[in-house]
Amino acid sequence: LMITFAEGKPAVARKVPNFVETLLPVMCSMVECVEEDDEWDENLGDEEDKDDILDNVRFGEEAMARLFVAIGGNRSVPASLPIISAKLQSAKWQDRYAALRALDNLVGSAEKALKEHLAVLVVSVVGLLRDGKPQVAWAASS
Repeated sequence: LMITFAEGKPAVARKVPNFVETLLPVMCSMVECVEEDDEWDENLGDEEDKDDILDNVRFGEEAMARLFVAIGGNRSVPASLPIISAKLQSAKWQDRYAALRALDNLVGSAEKALKEHLAVLVVSVVGLLRDGKPQVAWAASS
């Protein structure tokens, strides 16, 4: 509902205090449901519970993309980067994975607004290419 609101009334949504700051952590928590299985990329399986988990991850990522496009880079970038940066430094691999997926979606919709932050972001992401979790390394490479 909130994403549909942002898409339908982006100017109003931009004026809502902490709109992105409130929604992004919820979307990240959906993406953090990614599988613990180290062979996750080889065989996702057909089990219903795995499908539900993957649906949460997909829905979280789709919501991020839709939010960032609706709100625009000038509002999304300053609201999102502190959240993403904190998650990139987390000890929990799921946080790092979610942050990288959020950053991927942000880059896709706010390239111009991210230019001044690019050097710091590249250093953070390059370091995660060697992450011990294949999910994080994959997200950093994508």
